[in-house]
Formats: sequence, C-alpha cells, structure tokens
Amino acid sequence: MPTDPVLLEDRPDAPEIKVGVDEEGFIYLAFEAPGAPDASEFQWSKDYKGPPDPQRVKIEEEANKSKVILRDPGLEDLGTYSVVVTDADEDISASHTLTEAELDKLKKLSHEIRNPVIKLISGWNIDILERGEVRLWLEVEKLSPAAELHLIFNEKEIFSSPDRKINFEREKGLVEVIIQNLREEDKGSYTAQLQDGKAKNQITLALVDDDFDKLLRKADAKRRDWKRKQGPYFEEFLQWKVTEDCQVLLTCKVTNTKNETRFQWFFQNKETPDGQYDPQTGAGLLCIEELSKADMGVYRASVSDDRGQDDTILDLTGEALDAVFTELGRIGVLSATPLEVQGTEEGIRIFSKVKYYNAEYMKTTWFHKEKRLESGDRARAGTTLDEIWLHILDPKDSDKGRYTLEIAAGKEVRQLSTDLSGQAFDDAMAEHQRLKALAIIEKNRAKVVRGLPDVATIMEDKTLCLTCVISGDPAPEISWLKNDQPVTFLDRYHMEVRGSEVTITIERVNSEDSGRYGVFVKNKYGSETGQVTISVFKHGEELKVLEKK
Repeated sequence: MPTDPVLLEDRPDAPEIKVGVDEEGFIYLAFEAPGAPDASEFQWSKDYKGPPDPQRVKIEEEANKSKVILRDPGLEDLGTYSVVVTDADEDISASHTLTEAELDKLKKLSHEIRNPVIKLISGWNIDILERGEVRLWLEVEKLSPAAELHLIFNEKEIFSSPDRKINFEREKGLVEVIIQNLREEDKGSYTAQLQDGKAKNQITLALVDDDFDKLLRKADAKRRDWKRKQGPYFEEFLQWKVTEDCQVLLTCKVTNTKNETRFQWFFQNKETPDGQYDPQTGAGLLCIEELSKADMGVYRASVSDDRGQDDTILDLTGEALDAVFTELGRIGVLSATPLEVQGTEEGIRIFSKVKYYNAEYMKTTWFHKEKRLESGDRARAGTTLDEIWLHILDPKDSDKGRYTLEIAAGKEVRQLSTDLSGQAFDDAMAEHQRLKALAIIEKNRAKVVRGLPDVATIMEDKTLCLTCVISGDPAPEISWLKNDQPVTFLDRYHMEVRGSEVTITIERVNSEDSGRYGVFVKNKYGSETGQVTISVFKHGEELKVLEKK
C-alpha cells in the first residue's frame, strides 16, 4: 500500500545511498547506518510511493546495511530511491535518483564484469622471416597457465603441422603462426579465440585479395633471395655512374665467393672480355670510354660455382640510356672551359673546350651583346666531341662586343662570356691577317702537284716521256735540271707546256741520259722542285732488270 511521503532533511554528515556493481555483475543501491539499533529496520521507497516492486528488485539486509539489487535493469527502474531507518534515536534517511545516463554506465560495467575481455596489446602482425617463412602473430595481456587458444582458419580449427607451426606462450600473451611456404591454400581468414577463466577475446586476420597476393610475392622473393645467398651472390647489383672524364662505369659487387668462383660479363647475351673482376674485393667493373648508340643494350654480370649461380642485369635502353646521356651532358656542361679567342685564316674563332658533347642531349646558344646569334653568312656556330665554337668570318668593327655562350643539358645550365673588343679584338685581327696572308702565299706559290714517279726505268733507244702537273698564280717559270744542272732542250730533248701540264720528252735514250732529273717551278710567292731518277739499261740487260723487278 502507498505510504505517506517522508520528509528528508539534508545534513552534511548524513549517510548516502551508494550505487554500484558487485563482483557478480549485479547493479545495486546500498545504504549503511552504523549507529542504528539492532531492532531497526530499513524501509525502502521508490518515487516516494511505497516499496520498490519485488518483481524488479531484491532487498538484502546484513547488520546495519541494506541493499536493493536490480534483477533485470531497465527503464522501469529509473526514478528516486529513498530509505528510512526506523527506531533510531535520530532521523537516518537518504535518497538517490537513478537516471538513464547513470543506469547505462552501470549496465556497461555490469556487462564487463560478467563478460570480461582479455586485453589486446597488439593485433595481428605479419612478418616475413629470413628464409621466406610468413609469421602471423598477436600479443595480449599476460595469461594464466590454464588459458586456452583455438585457432580457426576459414571456419575450421587448425593445429600445428610441419608446414604450419602454432605457438602459444601464455606468460607472454603471444600467439604465433609460422607458415613455412606460403601458398594459395593459405589464403583466407585466421581467428584466434582466447579464453582465460571467464575472460575471452577473439581476434581475426583476413589474408585475402591484394593483401594476400602482395604477401605471397614478398615471401617468394625473400625465399629466392635466401636461396640465392647460399652460393656466391651480388650484394651490389649492376649500376652505372659517369666519371669527371665522361667515362661510363658499370659496377657491381659480389660476395660469398671462393677460389673456384667464376665471374662473367655479357652484353646482348654474348660474353664480353672488356669487363674486369677483382676476386679480392668482389668488385666488377666495365668501362665504356665514349658512350654511343652502339653501346645500347642489356648488360649482365654472372657469378657461379658448385654452390649456385646469381645474375645482375642492367638494361641500358630507352629511358635508362637517356638518363646516362643526360648525366654525360651535365658533366660536359660543367667541364666547359672559359671562352678563348683565336685568329684564323677565315676570321676570328671563339671557342670553349669540353670533355663531352652530344647535340641530342645538349643545347648551345650564342649571344652577341645579349642578342641571340643565328648561323649565317658571316657567323657560323658548330661543335665537335670536345669543342663548342663560333666562327666570325671576315670580321668587322661591328663584330666587337661581349659574346656569351649558353650551354644546357637537362636542368644544368651554364653561361660563359668574353669581351671581344680593345686589345683582344686587335690581337685576333692581327693573327687573322697574318694567317690570311700566309694562306694566300701557300695557295698561289709555284708547286709540283703530281705526276712524277720516284724512279723511271727504260731500255736504250726508246723514247722517254715524263708528265707532271704544276700550279701557281702567277703562272710559274719552268726549268728542268739533270744532276742539279740546267737541261738544254736541243736535238733529242723537248719540253711541252699545256696549261698546268708539263711534259719532257727524251728521244733515243742512252746510258748517258741516266741520272736524277728535276722540274723546277718558281713564281713571286715561292718555288718547288719535283724529282725523278731515270735509269737506262741496254738490250742485253733487259732480262736481268725484269728479274729484279
């Protein structure tokens, strides 16, 4: 039956109703009155309407303590719970309003107590061991010796086997699965079910799709690498580098060798003797002095003995070859010397020496007074393997000024400048004039161009005819010498000049005609002598002469 409302008076030292969860997971409201007489009773009320519903709560009393235990906590249990102690010398009472938020927290705590969870320290991890074995492991809190593990793979419990070892270290809280040789059959879901007393936990790892495929590839690669290292193997694979002298070096390094180990170099699948190998250090070296398109291809180094064999491959084609040429170009740019000025026969030459030049991977631009120069009738730009030049033909005063060469290869750009004016211009012009004058002299001086043999042999009574070609401007004076003495053209000796051809004819030769002859040409720019030795033999000497020939 409903009771009359009880007026509660708040006092600072008044006891309070305590709310909590006991060790078995029951939610309770407890009140303790240490000073109450033994005959006292605890009268509980809910919402000041009378005792709580016995279908929903159980009340336990012990000495000076009373506890209301919620049988099945729910929204119906929300409200204000009050308690009064009877027959006490003073008023002993308290109340507590149980809210939905508080009840939710208590229910959560109750669930945790009734359903304890083994604490997870580290979820499933995956390691690939030295020989390519795959290690799956997880870590939980320290467990008791009675803890149990059930490992489920694709909904079926599995146990240790030669191919799949399962370790359970309770003191460390470690669960470990080592798969010796990962295969497609190992793809799937792995679940570790742990129980230690009431405490439980279940941790799942899904090894499927891309995750499994990547793991399989890595494990296979690790296994192959381990097998590779059982014999001689490359600890440094083939790579290239460019030296300051623009040589391309292909290098690698091998280890775990012995005296019988064999090292070989290959280019385009053909063994090449050009490579080197140092068995003391294991270093392999192939030097390409001047890289060209002919060196494009696949390079391979191989090492082997009775324990096994290993290869390393470097593909120098396409983008890889472009990268080498670009690096060569970069070093070529950095090697460019300061601009030099040189007078030439045709004009003035400005140039820079480089250790390497390749027009496909390097770009050059010339500027005069900051204006870009284009090759034309009087300015010609060009390159060789070791030089970049600008040739100014028939130089004039307008060609004076600052010249700049810009060289670029990839991201590397350099500018070199020189001032072609003042003394520098005068000196270059003077050298140009000197060389030009020498060239004119050399071009126009009298010369014997071709025609005379070193030796001419003829039988007596025959006619000897010798022709040579001469040049010179103005036309040179011509004379013949015999044994350094002038030849008189009478009787049997005749000379004919047809343009640049000069012919000497000796009729009915005899032994007195033997000797050293020379044609001497001369004009105002110089002179030259062409010589021939003539040998006349008699009729009876013909066979002997032929045999000597």
